[in-house]
Amino acid sequence: MFLEGEYISVMLDYDEEDIDKSFYYGLAGYNFNEDFFGYATYSTIKDQQVNFLKDGLKSIVIGAGYRPTFGIVIKAEYGNYFISEGTTIPLMIDPAIPPIDANIELDFTNISLAISVIF
Repeated sequence: MFLEGEYISVMLDYDEEDIDKSFYYGLAGYNFNEDFFGYATYSTIKDQQVNFLKDGLKSIVIGAGYRPTFGIVIKAEYGNYFISEGTTIPLMIDPAIPPIDANIELDFTNISLAISVIF
């Protein structure tokens, strides 16, 4: 079994605006044998300067890989990226009218296949 993770935080305080940013992920994986492995990861990125990222863009990824030779790895991955329910952004319709809060939904699925070659 293998584990890894990372946390990055940028704290910038200006008088008028909070522009802090953060990112973290955690990954857990398992080598079934020398050739096959699987893994799962969870991550969140937050950016106080981008309205729909204030509550965080989250992702859940599940993948597996196969090493047919020392220098080649074939990987397949399924990922889901989403923001929290109830996230709103200010929507400007006309400069003369104050912005209104609009609900935003983001739920994106990605399926990837990759080949890595070391030479």
